[in-house]
Amino acid sequence: MIEHILFLLLFPTLVFSETELETACSGTDRVYSDGSCLVLNKTAVKYSLAKVSCEHYLGYSGHLVFIRSVTVQNTLKQLIKNNSVSNVYVSYEHTNTTGLRNNSWFYAYTNGSTITASFLPWKTGFPSMATNNDRAYFSASGVIDVAGENLPL
Repeated sequence: MIEHILFLLLFPTLVFSETELETACSGTDRVYSDGSCLVLNKTAVKYSLAKVSCEHYLGYSGHLVFIRSVTVQNTLKQLIKNNSVSNVYVSYEHTNTTGLRNNSWFYAYTNGSTITASFLPWKTGFPSMATNNDRAYFSASGVIDVAGENLPL
């Protein structure tokens, strides 16, 4: 059961010096990891709005989180556990619905540009075979692909 629909932001260190970023990244809803500040926002919104909201969150530029390593994956697990939430939007988008389900997943920026996803920590049994699943969310058990704008209830 999804308790909240939320999203995570990633603020690149290019915006701040590392010390300033670490200082700004304190609180129960955020954590500093691998040079970035991951911020949990519990506002229930659709995927596209969550994605755009990251652009100017608290006056900083960001994007939905890119899970690029086990370190980031474990940090996300701890962040959602500490905040008693089940699932969060992540920046995985599938662009080739006719290709293999494990291929053609990208990290998507708010400006529409993408880069090939380098780390796909799928939940067991995922990605599904549904060709219309073009987005993903993260739970403590891994990444799950879904179709459309809303996380499933």
